[in-house]
Amino acid sequence: MVFSEPVGGIQATDLVINGLPATSVTGSGAGSYAFDFSPPTNGLVQVAWAASHGIRDSAVTPNAFGGRVPGVTR
Repeated sequence: MVFSEPVGGIQATDLVINGLPATSVTGSGAGSYAFDFSPPTNGLVQVAWAASHGIRDSAVTPNAFGGRVPGVTR
């Protein structure tokens, strides 16, 4: 995952597959970030940002990240 500007507050629980959070995340700044997940079941998966994510930019008054998850296929 790469952001268009440096961000902070990213935690593994911020990205979910089929409602289950990532187990870990690495990265910094604008990215790239790598989220690790337990293998999902075969078939269609739903990827989303957690509603309570704490991702913010580094503006004087930080803005919450409101982006979408890019398309994912399995």
